[in-house]
Amino acid sequence: MPAVDEVTFAASSARGRRVLYVTERAVFRLRDAGGLELVEVAPGVDPAADVLARLPFAPAVASPLGVMDGRCFEG
Repeated sequence: MPAVDEVTFAASSARGRRVLYVTERAVFRLRDAGGLELVEVAPGVDPAADVLARLPFAPAVASPLGVMDGRCFEG
């Protein structure tokens, strides 16, 4: 696993709180059982090719998988 320069959030400190990781392509949820779940993708993003194939881990995938609000991407 690659090293990081700094840790600004430790998932172990979540203690039952809802934690979301939001990127320009996707939204992941920290699962209570550990690991991440892909819950939304940006409009027009192919989840398999544009998100999952680029990750060094295999998250769970929500069913149904949501689409992020397109207003987030308006200039």
